Amino acid sequence: MKNIINKNFNNLDTIIAQVTPYGNSGVGIIRISGKKTEYISNKILNKIIKPRIANYLIFRDHKNNILDKGIAIFFKKPYSFTGEDILELHCHGNPISLISLMNYIINKFNIRFAKPGEFSYRAFLNNKIDLIQAESIMDLINSNSKFAVKSSINSLNGNLSLCINNIIKEIIKTRIYIETIINFSEYETEVIPIFKISNKLNKIIKIIKNICYESKLGKLKQHGIKIVILGKPNSGKSTIFNLITKKNISIVTNIPGTTRDIIRKNIYINGIPIQIIDTAGLRKSYDIIEKIGIEKTKKEINNADHLLLVIDSNISKNYKIKELFFNVYNKIDKNKITIIENKIDIKKKKADIIKNKKGYNIIKMSALTGLGKNILFNHLTKISYFNKDLSTIFINNKRHIKILKKTLEYIKQSKYLLDTGNYIDIIANKLNLAQKEISKITGNFTTKDLLKNIFSKFCIGK
Repeated sequence: MKNIINKNFNNLDTIIAQVTPYGNSGVGIIRISGKKTEYISNKILNKIIKPRIANYLIFRDHKNNILDKGIAIFFKKPYSFTGEDILELHCHGNPISLISLMNYIINKFNIRFAKPGEFSYRAFLNNKIDLIQAESIMDLINSNSKFAVKSSINSLNGNLSLCINNIIKEIIKTRIYIETIINFSEYETEVIPIFKISNKLNKIIKIIKNICYESKLGKLKQHGIKIVILGKPNSGKSTIFNLITKKNISIVTNIPGTTRDIIRKNIYINGIPIQIIDTAGLRKSYDIIEKIGIEKTKKEINNADHLLLVIDSNISKNYKIKELFFNVYNKIDKNKITIIENKIDIKKKKADIIKNKKGYNIIKMSALTGLGKNILFNHLTKISYFNKDLSTIFINNKRHIKILKKTLEYIKQSKYLLDTGNYIDIIANKLNLAQKEISKITGNFTTKDLLKNIFSKFCIGK
């Protein structure tokens, strides 16, 4: 598939682009890649420079006029990002001078501006990177947390590619077993046992399932965890919201139903983006505005990754259990709920965290005085989304996840057919489909249109 020449990415042209963001800055970098690069370098710099060595030089036009002055680095093919000759000009970051310099080079040497993602596309075609690594470049640029940056760098370094290629190897080994049975069962007295093939398929299923599971948790760490605070009116939800966000955002009064709309605040815990959400108190209400707020609260509950259920600790337990938010408490996974027994300062109770008989974590604290706040923060950092030690293999690309799930279906179908009968020919076909499907991740079986779509989303200059 690497021999594709896409009409929108003519890799015979020499291309140029600014690789730093547009706008005024201290430095602006221009990148040139292609067959004419070395010739352009010699003319612009008025000298032949050694590859991979930074040179502080004047950039001149054909009339010896000074265009700019900066650092020039030449990369000789194939030892460059694209696998072609590359020249990088580190100029002053004035947009006018950068554009003037690029326009001069384009017109004088008959080259063209690079299209979005074209440098990465050429790197892909020249086997400098695979499709996973190409996409991880954009993931890295768009990362919004430390975890996302780390994950993207791991993928860029080839960790994910190695993992996917190992899965492909396991599928190929299993296919060899199947093909052996098909082609030699009539001639060989010793046939490979079915249980060995079954074990191979189980191994592949387990690996893919684990990647999908870790990717689900990893996605939360990358894109943010939504924590919703809910409870009855006057239970102290807004006070806890202000305590966690360390901002006096939510209005706090003794009047029930003060919070009628959804209030959000983005914070970071251990480098992970968190969206804390304060909600309208859950109760039966005849106020139109408050009823709208309560409906919004219920929607936020359904979309939450974790719930902080706030209860007034001075109300009897039987009442709390019976009236607990319209049975929401009993319908949601207990691992997604932390119960906060608030207002312990009124009866001078001790701050603590316990687990009740039903397995729910209960934090006893006072949001008003701050008593027990350290217990709450420590608990937030220990819930599964934070303390799960993910491997360096993390897929955060929707396209990859979709392909893996489809591959998993083919493998599961193969396993079912193997366990229920002698459908060897069909199993061989299913495994062939699985191999082709997962190979789309690295780009070995990727169509021209898909490649065009993927690289067109990249930044110009990448």
